[in-house]
Amino acid sequence: MRRLLTALLGILGLLASLALAGCAGTGGATELADGRYELKYQGTPGSVNLPELAEDLGYFDNIALNRVSDTSSGPISIQNVATGKTDFGSAFNGAIAKLRASGAKITGVVDSYGADAETYNGFLVKKDSDIHTGKDLIGRTIGMNTLGAHAEFITREWLRQQGLTPEEIGKVNLVVVEPVNNEEALRSGQIDVGAVSGPFLQ
Repeated sequence: MRRLLTALLGILGLLASLALAGCAGTGGATELADGRYELKYQGTPGSVNLPELAEDLGYFDNIALNRVSDTSSGPISIQNVATGKTDFGSAFNGAIAKLRASGAKITGVVDSYGADAETYNGFLVKKDSDIHTGKDLIGRTIGMNTLGAHAEFITREWLRQQGLTPEEIGKVNLVVVEPVNNEEALRSGQIDVGAVSGPFLQ
């Protein structure tokens, strides 16, 4: 974690420099009266991201974070970077590649998430659920933070690996549910499966 935070500090410092160099009066990092540089970003409701953790632990000397709004969508996060509404964001690599391919002037600088024994995306069902295989998901509903990003990709890829045809995969309903509401939506029967990660898995 310390190495990741150290790398993050360097990256955010670089972002502040690049934003200042490229702003020319049209946006970018703002130099504050105390000499620090303000970086605008979007937070995620119900969770703490690495820049916020680094700031809280006192790692930032010349950077001030400004949480301008919230989103649980990686694609929206980086779209706002591309349009200048924020200075940095985070998204699934596939979403970054698609936005770059569309001509957006964004650059990936550091991986912001991954998976290991303790950090992963989980697909949860009720204890008495009859969902055990990919076929069981036909006609069922999966709630996830956003469409067109990581959760949708791994869902569709897993269903393909389970042997479902494209037509059958099309019958699995994917809906957007804010991460903070996913567990309640599952418990109340609004969705059949909840795709969750981070603190929402605890």
